Amino acid sequence: DSANLAKRIATVASTRSEPVDLSIQVDTSNEETKGGVQPHDAIDLAESIVKLDSVRLAGLMTIGAAGDLSAFDRLKDLRTKMAKHLQVPEESLQLSMGMSGDYKE
Repeated sequence: DSANLAKRIATVASTRSEPVDLSIQVDTSNEETKGGVQPHDAIDLAESIVKLDSVRLAGLMTIGAAGDLSAFDRLKDLRTKMAKHLQVPEESLQLSMGMSGDYKE
């Protein structure tokens, strides 16, 4: 996840009649095998995205470490901070957390 990637997507999306939804992948587990922006950089990236035409910040996503449900709490807390910073309703930022198997935990 990066501002440059968001800009490239916005350029391609400008040919569409409706904005493209973007979610920011956040690395809440600090695992080398996981991608995404670090939590402390996510709000800056969100600010970059909301300034772009043709895209819309849809929310945040994370996979988290296997068995570590606290990663999901960290993403929820980040959404609260981000919504306050961007002055949008918290519910307007969707959360996508984990893999299908995590739902059972």
